[in-house]
Amino acid sequence: MGVSGSIGELAGRRSAPPSGPWTPTPADIRLALRLITKATALPPELGLLILDYAEYWTVTQEGKSPSSWRVSAGPTGQKSCAVVLVMELEAETFRENLARKIRIVTNSRDQGFSSFPQHHGTREASSSWFELLVLRPWTEDSTYPKFVENFPNFTPDQDLAVVRAEPFIRNLHGVGQFNKAVSELVRGGEDGIVESMQAGDLLVVAAETRELLRRYPLIDEAWTTRLDSAVADLSHPRKARIAVIGAQESGTSALTTAALDNPLSSDREFSLALASRRLGDAPEAIVIKYADRTRTAPHEVAVPSAWLRENNVEIVEIVYGDEAPLPSSFNAVYASDAVVLLVSELLPLTSPHLRSLLLEHASKPRLFLVLDSPEPHDSIIKTLQAELAAILPDGVDGPHIVVVSTYLALEGLEALAPTDPTKEVSYEAFQHSYVGSGLPHLKDQLATSISSTSGSSTLSSLQLETASYTLDKALEMAEREGEKVDDVLFRASTDVAALSLVGEKEGEAALAEMGLTNGILKVPEGELKKGLEAVEYVLDTRLAWWKLPARSDDIVAEVAVIVDQAYLRNFEDQLIFSTGKVLGLSSRLDKRTDDLLSTPAFSSAAPSLSSLYSPILLNRIAQAATITRSITSNDLAYPLMRRRNQITSAGGPAEVLQSRAQGALVSAVSVGGGSIAAATASEVLGYAEMATNVGGGLFGVMVAVWGLQRGWEKAKRKFLRDIEGRVTGGLEDDLGAAAENLVERSTFKLRTAVAGAQELLRKRKGDSAAFKRALNVIEEKRDA
Repeated sequence: MGVSGSIGELAGRRSAPPSGPWTPTPADIRLALRLITKATALPPELGLLILDYAEYWTVTQEGKSPSSWRVSAGPTGQKSCAVVLVMELEAETFRENLARKIRIVTNSRDQGFSSFPQHHGTREASSSWFELLVLRPWTEDSTYPKFVENFPNFTPDQDLAVVRAEPFIRNLHGVGQFNKAVSELVRGGEDGIVESMQAGDLLVVAAETRELLRRYPLIDEAWTTRLDSAVADLSHPRKARIAVIGAQESGTSALTTAALDNPLSSDREFSLALASRRLGDAPEAIVIKYADRTRTAPHEVAVPSAWLRENNVEIVEIVYGDEAPLPSSFNAVYASDAVVLLVSELLPLTSPHLRSLLLEHASKPRLFLVLDSPEPHDSIIKTLQAELAAILPDGVDGPHIVVVSTYLALEGLEALAPTDPTKEVSYEAFQHSYVGSGLPHLKDQLATSISSTSGSSTLSSLQLETASYTLDKALEMAEREGEKVDDVLFRASTDVAALSLVGEKEGEAALAEMGLTNGILKVPEGELKKGLEAVEYVLDTRLAWWKLPARSDDIVAEVAVIVDQAYLRNFEDQLIFSTGKVLGLSSRLDKRTDDLLSTPAFSSAAPSLSSLYSPILLNRIAQAATITRSITSNDLAYPLMRRRNQITSAGGPAEVLQSRAQGALVSAVSVGGGSIAAATASEVLGYAEMATNVGGGLFGVMVAVWGLQRGWEKAKRKFLRDIEGRVTGGLEDDLGAAAENLVERSTFKLRTAVAGAQELLRKRKGDSAAFKRALNVIEEKRDA
C-alpha cells in the first residue's frame, strides 16, 4: 500500500537513472516544474496542474504486510477475516491536502472451485475479498459507528470509529492461482475515500503532544484532558460551542436566558426549563443545546431555540461562586470556539478568578468581555479598556468589549409576553428595551464569529482554529515548564556539586589537621622517645639486674603498668580528640545532606522531570547513615591500642623479656653455685690451701653475677628494639589507613547522596533532553 503526493516545495538531489518502475523524487518534481515553466512561460500554478494531470507524483508513505494470511469460511459457513495491513497515516502525507492517490497492490487467490461456472474467472459473486477500513478514535459524540473488534489478529488499544468501510478488491471467482491486482483511490474520485482520510497535521500533532505529556507529565493533568478533547474534536465535525462564564453575582444565567428566550416562539416548557436550570444543587457548568423538544438533565438542557438551531451552536454556561472555577470548567473554555466573560458594573475586574481567566485566555480568538450594566454608556467601555491595559501583557490585543443590560432585555421580553395577564403586550416597549439593551448586537457578533461552522462531513475552520489554540497553549505551557525543569535541574546540580565539594574539602582538611602525609600518620618523635625512656627507666630501676632474683616473675606485670601509663598515652588522647572532631564534621555534613534532600526537587514525589525524589536513593542513604553512626571515639586510636596490647600479650615482647631474664638468672645461679661447691671439695681433699679455695669460689660468684648482668642488658636492648621496631614499626601506616577510613565513614552518607543524586540528575537531564527533542519535532510539524 502506498500513498502518493504532489509536492512542490520539497528539495533533494536529482535521482539516478531508473532501473525499474519510474517513481520521481521531490527533486525530480521540482526540476520538471522548472523545465515546464521555463519552456512554456506558464506560471508555476499551471505547471503544478500539468504535473498533477500527468500524475507526476512521488511516494510519500509505504506499507507492506509483514506476512501472508489465509482465511476460510469453514464448514459452518461463518465468515473468517484477518487484518492484512495497518498503516497510520502520517501528518506529512495530508499536510495542505497534498495526498493525491492511494495505491493498494494485492496478491491473492480464491479457493479454486465453485458451483457457479458462469462466474469463473470474473470478480462477480466472489466470496473472498479485501475491505478498506478508515478508523479514527471514537468518542461518545462521534457521528460514526463504533468499530467492533471482530478481527482475531487486530486488537486496538483504544475505541475506534469506522469512518469508511469499503470492499475494494474481490478475488477472481473460482481461480486457484495467485493473481496480482492493483486498486487506486484518487483524490476527487467518486468514492471520496481519499478525502475521508483527512488525518490532518493538527490531529496528529495534538495526539503526539498528548502522548508526549502523558509520558512526561510536566504540566497539569488537565492539559491531557484538553488535548483529548482537541483530538476528539478533530476526528469528526461538530457544532460550534460558546462558553458563557461569570460569577454568581454577575447575572450569567439571566444573560443566557435573555439571549435564548423568545416569547413569540417559545412555549411554557421551554421557558420553565431555562428558568429552573439553576435551582437547587445545580452543577457549575450546564450545556444548553438545541433539540426539537425540551429535555433536561443534571448537566444539560435541550431546548427548541431557533437561535441555537440557525447558528448550529451549543452553549456551555459556567457560573462559579467564591472559589475558582473547576478544572472541568476551564477545560470547557478551552474547547469552546467563542468565550463570553461576564462582569457586573459593581465589580468589573476586581475578581481574581476573572483576572486569571483573562490572563490565561487573552489571546484566544473570539473572546468577549461583556459588562452587564443597567444603563449602558460609552464611558464604561473606556474604563474597561484602561483596566485591561493595566492587566494584560504588552502586545496582547485582549477581548472584544461589549456592554449590555440584562435588566433592559428582560424588561423588553416581559413587555412582549407579560407574565401578568392584566397587562397588555407592548411592542413599542419591547423594541425600546430589548434592542436598547445591546443584547441583539452581542448575539449578532457571536453568530458572525462562529459562522464558519460547517454542517457537512468535513471539519470546519472554526474547529481547526479552536483545536489549534488548545494545542498552541499546550505547547507553550510545555515549553515554559520545560524551561522551569531545566532551572530546577540546574539548581539541583549546583547544590549537589557544592555539597560534593564541601565533603571533599572538609575531608581533606580533617586529614591534614590529623597530620596525615602520603597516607602515613606520623607519631610525634618526642612522644615515642618519651615512651621508650619511661619503659627503660623502669627496667633500670624497678627491674634492675640485681633485683631480678626477687622480681623475675613480675617483669610482665611491671612492663604492662608502665606501658599502659606512659607509652604514647598523650598521642592516644590526641587521636581520640581528632576522632571527636571528625564526629562533629560527620554531624555537620549529615545535616547539609539532609538539607539537600529536603529541597523540593528531592522531596516532591510528583511524577515530573524536575523531581529527583527516589525511595531507592533514600534507602541507600539510610543504610549509609548507619555506617556513619557506627563511628566510636577509639576508632582512630585502635591501631595504637592494639600494638600496646601486643607488648604484654602472650608471646609478646614483655613475655620474651621475662623469659630471658629468668634464663639469665638460672644460668647465673648455676655458675655461682658450682664454683662454691668446687672450692669446698678442694679444701676437704687438701688439693689446695684454704685461701685458694675461697678465692676460687668467689671468682665463680663474680662470673655468675657478671653473666646475669650481661644477659639482662641484652634482653632489655632486644625488648626495646621489639617495641620500637616490630610493634611501633607499621603503626604509622595503620594509623594513616585508620584516619582515611574514619574520614571516609564520616562522609559516607554525603558521598552516597551525591552519587545517587548525580545519577538521578543524569537520568532526568537525559529525559528532559528527550522531551525537548520530541517537543521540537512536534513544534516543527505544527509550524509546517
